[in-house]
Amino acid sequence: MRKQLNKVVSVLIAMCMMLSLGVVDAQAAVDKLKIEYVDEGVTITSDAKCPVIDWSGWAEQEKSKGYYGYKISVFNEEEMAGYDPYDKKSYFRDGTFLSKDTVSYEMSYLQPGTTYYVCIMGDYYDYSECVDYSAGKPEAGAVFAKFTTAAEKKTVKLNKSKATLKVGKKTTVKLSGVDLSKQSFKSSNTKVAKVSKKGVVTGVKAGKCNIVVTDKNTKKKYICKVTVQNRNEK
Repeated sequence: MRKQLNKVVSVLIAMCMMLSLGVVDAQAAVDKLKIEYVDEGVTITSDAKCPVIDWSGWAEQEKSKGYYGYKISVFNEEEMAGYDPYDKKSYFRDGTFLSKDTVSYEMSYLQPGTTYYVCIMGDYYDYSECVDYSAGKPEAGAVFAKFTTAAEKKTVKLNKSKATLKVGKKTTVKLSGVDLSKQSFKSSNTKVAKVSKKGVVTGVKAGKCNIVVTDKNTKKKYICKVTVQNRNEK
C-alpha cells in the first residue's frame, strides 16, 4: 500500500513539474514581446515572431450588442503617423474582417524590432445578406493594444582567425553581422602588418602580429593572428 502511495505521489510531483515548466516556457515566450498597453479582456500570447491576440474576454462582455463579426487592424508606427492610436476612427482605413465566432488572430507577418498598434472593433456587417446594420445600432465598441516585437539577433563572427600573406600583399579582416562603420581595427605591430579603417591588412615585413577587430556596439574584441612572409619565401 505504501509503495502504491509513493508511486502516486511521484506521478503527481512529475505532473506538477511538467505543468510548471509549461508555465515558465509560455511566460518566457510572452516576455519576448514588450507589451506596452492592452485593454481589459484582451491577451497577447506566443513568441515575438508570431504573436496571437485574443479578445474573447472583451467579446463576452460585448455579446449583448449582437455583433456580426469583428474587424482587426494592425499598424506600425509609420502607418499610424498623424493618427490617434487610441481612436478607432484612425483604423477605418484598413483591416481584416472576421466572423463573430473568431475571437483570436495570429499576427504572423510582423517584423522584428517594430512597434505595433492594434485595434479590434465590433462590426454589424452581415456577410450573408450584405447589409450594413450599423444604423440604429449602438456605436461599435473597440479595444486597443500596443506592443513591440523583439529585435532580430545577429550572429557576429570574424571572417578569419588566421592569415598568412607576403610582404606587400593584402588581405581583409572584418566582422560579419556588424556594420563596417561599427568596427574598429588595430595592429599589435605595425612594423609587421598595418590595417586600414576598412579592415584591409597589408604585410610590411616578415614576422607575426595580431589584428584586433572591435565591435563598437558591444566593445567585444576579436583577434586574427597574422603571419607575414618575405616575398621569396615558400
